[in-house]
Amino acid sequence: MTTSPLSVFSINNLKKIDQLIWDFFQQGVKNKKSAFHLPTIATCGMKSFNLRTVVLRQVIREDNIVVFHTDIRSKKIAELKSNNKLLLHIYDKKNKIQIQAEGKAKIFYKVKLNKLTWGSLSDNTKSAYLIKETPGKKIANEKDLKYLSHDDGYNNFSIVKVKISKIIFLHLNHNGNKKALLKYERKNNKYFWLVP
Repeated sequence: MTTSPLSVFSINNLKKIDQLIWDFFQQGVKNKKSAFHLPTIATCGMKSFNLRTVVLRQVIREDNIVVFHTDIRSKKIAELKSNNKLLLHIYDKKNKIQIQAEGKAKIFYKVKLNKLTWGSLSDNTKSAYLIKETPGKKIANEKDLKYLSHDDGYNNFSIVKVKISKIIFLHLNHNGNKKALLKYERKNNKYFWLVP
């Protein structure tokens, strides 16, 4: 007998809830309709926090890592180089859950992993890296954009792996909201209920 997400969220077993959250992360890689496919990330700039939506590209569950791709010239990369802490937010309307995850980012650029990943991307996905101008630069008209070759576009491609250290989980329910803290430590995970 399979257990539905809602019934798992309604029970008091945080280990099962943790497993289900990571199931959702994994589903978010392939399922474009999943709320986990497009998480929002927050990075810290010089004067403020910045929020962006990214595409979840991979999950390395055994290491509590989520992966996204971005342009090496983007402001988020500069911010992560200055402060590698990152917050990730997901609201899953269907299951009425909110995920706030905290982690540290590691940037991969022009290494074997990037070359292999770049080779597996569709031309449509690669096109995001083919614009000659730096992301965020002011232009007079969108027709002014100049494009690079696919090979040159590779020079703008980076991979960001985020090692999640904790998740704050919230389940909204008319019978009573539930909130928990899931902490990932080297030797074991720790789970705590929180006041919602």
